[in-house]
Amino acid sequence: MPAATLSQVFGANASISSGTLTVSLADFTDVGLTPTSTSPTEILTAILLKLKANTPTDAATNDKDWGITIGDPFISVVRDNEQLDTQYPVSIYRPFANPTLDPDDVIG
Repeated sequence: MPAATLSQVFGANASISSGTLTVSLADFTDVGLTPTSTSPTEILTAILLKLKANTPTDAATNDKDWGITIGDPFISVVRDNEQLDTQYPVSIYRPFANPTLDPDDVIG
């Protein structure tokens, strides 16, 4: 399977031009984001959920072209039983040569 596409990660209306990434918040309504949201944490959460939803089920074990996978969440109750902590394991794949994580080295 080929590497993740721009639209799989950032939505159908995503584009890159002259070093600028443009996304449409409306492309994230399928993962629950309100298109008028201005919260950076809500937007980043929507991006992670979009990537998880579009990641092939065998990408972590069989697909050497897929550079990032997000596993199933671990959910626990925290902060005096008032909030849920939802942790998603994120795996980033890159060549074995350099121990320092450099975004330019990520597969895909």
